Amino acid sequence: MPDPLLGWRGFDLVSWDGQPCLRSPAKLTVWYPGQAMKARCSKGLGHAPPGDGCSCGIYATASLHDLREWDFGVGEGTVVALVALAVT
Repeated sequence: MPDPLLGWRGFDLVSWDGQPCLRSPAKLTVWYPGQAMKARCSKGLGHAPPGDGCSCGIYATASLHDLREWDFGVGEGTVVALVALAVT
């Protein structure tokens, strides 16, 4: 398995089932503390992400500058995190 790629993401801090967790600002996907997030196709196309011609997957930017420049989920109250992304 290749080494994970590191990238920057913005999250909203929310409470889900009474537990604090992180939510993607672009989708309603919730990330629970201490658990790995697995990408899936939200369009129901039945393929493993990433898929050709599909935008499914988990996104991050290479730098904090890019995260701010592209307004990739960074706003007031946003949690910014360094994430490790791996293909399993």
